[in-house]
Amino acid sequence: MATVRYLNEFGPTVLAMQSLLRTAIWGGAQTVWLLAEDDRAKRLERATRVQYYSDDNYREWLNTYAADPAAVRARDKVIEKLGDLGKQAKVDQTTVVQKVPGLVFADQPEAVRESEQAWRELGSTAHALPWEIDTRVTSERTSLPAPSGHITRQVTARWAEIGSHLGFAYAFLSKGWGQVR
Repeated sequence: MATVRYLNEFGPTVLAMQSLLRTAIWGGAQTVWLLAEDDRAKRLERATRVQYYSDDNYREWLNTYAADPAAVRARDKVIEKLGDLGKQAKVDQTTVVQKVPGLVFADQPEAVRESEQAWRELGSTAHALPWEIDTRVTSERTSLPAPSGHITRQVTARWAEIGSHLGFAYAFLSKGWGQVR
């Protein structure tokens, strides 16, 4: 919803909404993955893995504040919670995002491939890697005068470049919400 509201207010932007779209795709894919099995034990096992993954990331972040007494107390609580959960298999976001399109777009093999491609493109932007801009049809590269040889780009934001990404996020979220019972 944040992405849709942003688009309605400002229209497409060159970089800002890609992180929102990636988060929406992950949220939808994670929901589908959590609820895809109509088996209570399997759902609980996956939910426990997600909780462990989240808490373990929180613990790592709290470790960066080792001198702060409040962070140390919070970390100790998280470590206790992790112990209660027991060691869990890692939840690999990319693996989940690779599996979910097959459930959502079972009769559309191209959508399966394109949704993974969108995830990886959005990941490039989310991790501030410039290669993704080179893949856009609206990216024009120019070289600065020698001797610097640096490359500059002029990029225009277009609805067409984010439409499928928004569609994947919506499809995953819709499928996930539809599985809640």
